[in-house]
Amino acid sequence: MPDCLNPPHATRHGFADDFPELDEWFKNWKMNDEQIGQLMSYVNEADEEIEGARKWVEENEDLINEWIGE
Repeated sequence: MPDCLNPPHATRHGFADDFPELDEWFKNWKMNDEQIGQLMSYVNEADEEIEGARKWVEENEDLINEWIGE
């Protein structure tokens, strides 16, 4: 039975073979409510949305490195 708190990602058959790095990222990517809320706040409060996203990325490099397996 799947874990309801960590559902599997849905992709097409063969996706993992065609895009192994992206498949691994999908498996590792997790954000809690606080992290998502902070990202949304930064994006909404920034003059340019991309600047808010960059700010969040800079402050969460350790989390992002977990997603990409570094």
